[in-house]
Amino acid sequence: MKKIHYLMLFLSVSGLYACHKSSKSNDPIPKSSKSNNPVPKPQVNVNDPIPKPQVNVYVAGTEGPVAKYWKNGNPVNLTNGPIYSYGTIDAEATSLYVSGNDVYLAGGEHGRVTLSGNSSYISIAKYWKNGNPVNLNDNTIRAGATSIFVSGNDVYVAGWVLRRNSNGPVDIARYWKNGNPVDLTDGTAFASANSIFVSTQ
Repeated sequence: MKKIHYLMLFLSVSGLYACHKSSKSNDPIPKSSKSNNPVPKPQVNVNDPIPKPQVNVYVAGTEGPVAKYWKNGNPVNLTNGPIYSYGTIDAEATSLYVSGNDVYLAGGEHGRVTLSGNSSYISIAKYWKNGNPVNLNDNTIRAGATSIFVSGNDVYVAGWVLRRNSNGPVDIARYWKNGNPVDLTDGTAFASANSIFVSTQ
């Protein structure tokens, strides 16, 4: 009788172990959530046009006696015309520089005028900032502006000035920084500064 009891107990334990092992083998192995959720690739439409930057074309010059510039073909006058109360003045714009929203132009006005009852020829070097003129010399000497460059808040203008010496009048190469003149030649020969650039290196 004891043998039968032990046998039944052994079979019961063996059955429970087999059931537990079977349930483990049937359980699915959990998979990583990363493998089931791939990272989506960005959608790129090759037919979408690439946006182009805004291009503005500025040109400095002269039309008749009027100094002006053109922006994208649209004219902007810097002077009103040749007739003044004291004489006839022609103007020209020779160089242009754009810094942000500011437009700078170098040039000048020249012609024969009557001052204090005397007729004389004047040549005024100047630049314009957004249409507002800045004279670089007075009417006692002759000068011209040929090029302009802007670096930060500093305005550089290249050109020439007429100087009289023992051998007669001669043009001196000169540039102006914020209106202050710097002579480049000594007057032994005719000279002119025709372009200017400022490097910050």
